[in-house]
Amino acid sequence: MTYQVFSAILETFLIYVIGALCLKSRMIKNDWLPGLTRVALDVMMPLLTFTAITKNFNRDNLNEFWQMPLLGFLTVAFGALCGLLFIRFMRKDSPDRKAAFLHLCAINNFLYLPIIVLQNLYPEGRHVALLLTMNVGSTIGLWTIGVVTLAGGDWKQGVRNVFSINLYAVLLALPVAAFNIKLPPVLSHGLAQVGSMCVPFSLLLIGAALYNIGGKVLNHWGDALWYSAVRLVFIPLLTILLLRMLPLSTEVFQTLAVVALMPASCNAVLMTQRYGGSTEFAGQAILVTTILSVITMPLGVYFMNF
Repeated sequence: MTYQVFSAILETFLIYVIGALCLKSRMIKNDWLPGLTRVALDVMMPLLTFTAITKNFNRDNLNEFWQMPLLGFLTVAFGALCGLLFIRFMRKDSPDRKAAFLHLCAINNFLYLPIIVLQNLYPEGRHVALLLTMNVGSTIGLWTIGVVTLAGGDWKQGVRNVFSINLYAVLLALPVAAFNIKLPPVLSHGLAQVGSMCVPFSLLLIGAALYNIGGKVLNHWGDALWYSAVRLVFIPLLTILLLRMLPLSTEVFQTLAVVALMPASCNAVLMTQRYGGSTEFAGQAILVTTILSVITMPLGVYFMNF
C-alpha cells in the first residue's frame, strides 16, 4: 500500500509542477486565475458531483447504503467540531488563517486518495462502492459546512455562499438518482466528460496558486505542523474511537476509518480563493499533510489491523 500511496502523491505533485510551470512561462496569467478557478468550481465541479451521484447512488442500493451518505456528512461535521476545539492553539490566529484551519479540519481528501488505498486493500470492490456512496454526504458537507467555515465570523455571508451551483447540483442529482431517471446518452456522456476534467484541471490551478504563493508557504510553519498533527493524528483517532462505538458492519467501519486517515483536501487552495480564508495556509496544509501521509496512512492501517 505504501507504494500505491506514494505513487498517487507523486502524481499529484507532478501535476502541481506542471501548473506552476504554466504560470511561470505565462501560458497561464495571474489575472486569469480567478476566472479559471470559477470554471473549475462552478462548472466542472458541479458536473463531476452530478455525474458521481447519479452513477453511484440509486433506488436499488438505497436500503443497503442509506447510512453511508449520512456518515459522510457527519464526518465533515465532526471534523469542523474538532477544528473548533483545536483552533485555539494556533500561534498566528488571524481571521483568514483561522477560517482556513477550520475548513481544513472539516474537509480532507475524501475521494481521490481513499479510492487508491481501498482498491489496494480490498480489490473485490465493495469498499470502493461504499466510498462512492459516502461521497454523496461528504460532498453535501463540503458545499454546506465546508463553505460556511471559510466565512470566518461572517455567518450570514457563509450561509449565502452555501447556495451555490454545487449545492444545486447535489439537490438536482439526488432525485435523478433516487427515481432512476435516465438522461439521454449524449447529455449524460457530455456532462461526464466535462466533469472528468475537474480533478486534473483543478490540480493544475492549485500548482499555479502554490507557485504564486512562493516563499510565503514557508511562513509560520508552526501552525502548519500543528494542523498536520490535528488532521493526521487527533481527528483520525477521535473519529475511529467514535466509529467503534457504532453498530457498523466491518466493511463500513474500514471504509470510514481509511477516509479519516486522509490528508488535507487538495481543493482547499481553490476554495479559499473563491470563498475566503488564507490561501497561503491552505497551501502549507496541503503540502505538509500530503507528504506526511506517506508515513501516517500506512501506520494507521497497520495499527488498526485492517
